[in-house]
Amino acid sequence: MDLSSTASSHPADGGNTPSDTPNLSRRRFLRAGAIAGGGIAAATLAACAPAAAPSWTFPRPPSPIAAAPSASAAASAAPSHDASDAPASSGSPALDHDSNAAAAVKRFLDGEAGTLPAGNQPLAPRIDGDTKVFELTIDE
Repeated sequence: MDLSSTASSHPADGGNTPSDTPNLSRRRFLRAGAIAGGGIAAATLAACAPAAAPSWTFPRPPSPIAAAPSASAAASAAPSHDASDAPASSGSPALDHDSNAAAAVKRFLDGEAGTLPAGNQPLAPRIDGDTKVFELTIDE
């Protein structure tokens, strides 16, 4: 055991104890702040930099000659993962969204809005102690 090291670290001898010397000095604190601030600035610059052009490209579309089905190829009802340009037929008929939207506008313009209840009306609450209670129902 080295007695000189214990004698010099004793406060009565004027030595410093571990509790007297901080692990983080002002210089170390400022250095850590500068490093952290520099990292934040670098991240901000990297986030604001324009993105690089993509390194991939779309594949070339198949030629019409290669995409044309042969006369001997028959349509199969079995599902498969083979690439095909034709969409699979579904059992439901195609919806005409334009005609449905036009019908909704026509119904509104023909006066359907007059049969609807007035909207955006303030509700009168019932006071239950310090609480407002709103009675809401849904009628079909």
